[in-house]
Amino acid sequence: MFTAFSLNKSLFATTGRLLLVLLTSFSLLAQDRVFSCPAYGGGYLPISWSPTYSAYIPFDHISGATPCYYSGFPQGPVTKIYKGDGLADIGDGWPIQSARTYQDFFFHGSFQNSAQPYTPPYQSGLVNSVGQTRNYGAFSPVNGSILSSADEDNVPNDCYLWNQADYADMSMMFGDLTITGPTGESGNAHFDGTASNPLENSTAKIAWDMRVTMDGSDPNNARVTTVDYNHTCFPAHVVKVQEWTVYHYEPPSSDTTYVFGCLVLQQGKIIGQSQPNEQVPCM
Repeated sequence: MFTAFSLNKSLFATTGRLLLVLLTSFSLLAQDRVFSCPAYGGGYLPISWSPTYSAYIPFDHISGATPCYYSGFPQGPVTKIYKGDGLADIGDGWPIQSARTYQDFFFHGSFQNSAQPYTPPYQSGLVNSVGQTRNYGAFSPVNGSILSSADEDNVPNDCYLWNQADYADMSMMFGDLTITGPTGESGNAHFDGTASNPLENSTAKIAWDMRVTMDGSDPNNARVTTVDYNHTCFPAHVVKVQEWTVYHYEPPSSDTTYVFGCLVLQQGKIIGQSQPNEQVPCM
């Protein structure tokens, strides 16, 4: 089964992105969000967009599909556990803290005002990231409940405390971005792919196909209008735009039978369309 690896938060930094507009003031109302997008030199700029997709395991750890063999006492096979992501989505305005897979795009429309010359539309290529998969053997968790620094003995392949680590293959992670509107102020982001645990059989796969529609025709009312989703029932799946959550699914269980059905048999796919019509802040 595909299990946990933690992503370094720095992978999600906005390094290399063109930051056009500063988020100055906004109010969060019970029914809506009202954001202002002031431009340098007066007037308004089209919003800059940063759609992201992540899959993460919302548990401290889960059981692995295969055992390792512990040669100490008591000697014998031990069910491996894999580190999860826990509370990886800490809310609006924050990036995912830890994930199985992560993808993002960045784009903005053309603009011109008294302070800045004409700038053409821009769109980035797809950025894919994964973190490290870590499994643990005999006597983990040391404290009997959650993994901690006490489980990190740094001795590999001994089936005692921390046992193995590796990175998932990203070759089956894809995406495309289409800019729309007269100035390129709107767009559609598409994230899709599969990924497997590098320390287990690759027949267990997270799968996803996510489409995000963004409307920036009014820079004071820029909205994510729809999210089309099609993904496995494990693990959690989240779409954020400008770090605001516009789609979030969390699995009801981490039971091995449930996970096997989701990832090996590809049962219980979560398919549909949400219409968040959610206003997002300027970048």
